[in-house]
Amino acid sequence: MVVCSRCGTQIPDGTNFCPKCGQNLAAPAGPPPFQQHGQYAPSQQVPNYLVWAILATVFCCLPFGIVSIIYAAQVDGKRAAGDYQGALRSSGQAKTWAIASALCGVGIILLYVLLFAFVGLTRR
Repeated sequence: MVVCSRCGTQIPDGTNFCPKCGQNLAAPAGPPPFQQHGQYAPSQQVPNYLVWAILATVFCCLPFGIVSIIYAAQVDGKRAAGDYQGALRSSGQAKTWAIASALCGVGIILLYVLLFAFVGLTRR
């Protein structure tokens, strides 16, 4: 009898695949490639930054916030499909665009305040 390294099912000798989980018994057992490089393991969550993307869209800069929402919406789907590297890329892009949206919003507010301060000083 052979024991499946993935699910622990006992399998008769001469069988190449586990009938329960489909593990290839002929292939050497080892960690998946995403664990070898120190990335997220399947049990860990990849942050999607969706809340930050929505807040940045509503309160800061609409175009950049929409891009952030699009990337944030891709994270969970890619992770569920097993594409952890893609989920990490989308997560990073969502964070980057949310920050860009927030900075753009702060910049617009500062320009607005400076414009009115300048106009107020020139009317005296």
